[in-house]
Amino acid sequence: MSVPQASPFDVVALLLADDILRDPAITVRLIDAVESRPPVFAETDTIHFSSSEAVVERGFMKWNVVYREAGQYRPRVWSEGHLLKECRLTVWRANVNGRFKK
Repeated sequence: MSVPQASPFDVVALLLADDILRDPAITVRLIDAVESRPPVFAETDTIHFSSSEAVVERGFMKWNVVYREAGQYRPRVWSEGHLLKECRLTVWRANVNGRFKK
């Protein structure tokens, strides 16, 4: 694998619940670890709850994601200015002998 590396698609899957009836905007951003560049991707969508007891499943899918370099990336989920979830994603590059390194 060489860098920059294109992924055919990446998915962030969410399971959301809200105790009051409202339709919040959810933003998913994929950033590099030090946030030195613009997001790899960012997508915002409004989640519709049918009742205050509803649970909603939502997937954010992005095609042809390009990772500019090997290293740490962070998918982040935001709503109304609040960070809901952050994970870590490591992109490795293969050496000539098949071993992986950051």
